[in-house]
Amino acid sequence: MAFFTDFNVRGHVGLLDWYTVSIAILAVAMLGAHGATYLTLKTEGPVHDRSEKLAKYLWIAVVPLVLAVLIESRIVRPDLPGPALSNPFWWIGLVAVATSTIILISGLTTQRELRAFVGSNFLIVSLLATGGAAIFR
Repeated sequence: MAFFTDFNVRGHVGLLDWYTVSIAILAVAMLGAHGATYLTLKTEGPVHDRSEKLAKYLWIAVVPLVLAVLIESRIVRPDLPGPALSNPFWWIGLVAVATSTIILISGLTTQRELRAFVGSNFLIVSLLATGGAAIFR
């Protein structure tokens, strides 16, 4: 398989296209935010303060990236919403995503590092599980 061909998601595709690059950007931002959230839990002093600030910025950056990937997923897989809507695990996943997002935001805003880190963990896991429930019937 070629590394990339015409950067398109249809036809003769390579390993890299615009969709996989956008997923990679989202993954880097989300895992960077998760790491910064972990550092706020484990450090003190100036490193803690920088990590806390960076975590907030990165989590804010994750929001439009997730929305962009959702729109791109609809373009790449237009058949996806039908089976996902009929899958009860997908709905459970959406509730888990919403709950973990609320936990993460409340932990970041109230400077409760453990709460933010737990919310971050559950957000990543619930996003992966919801995506899996949408794809696999």
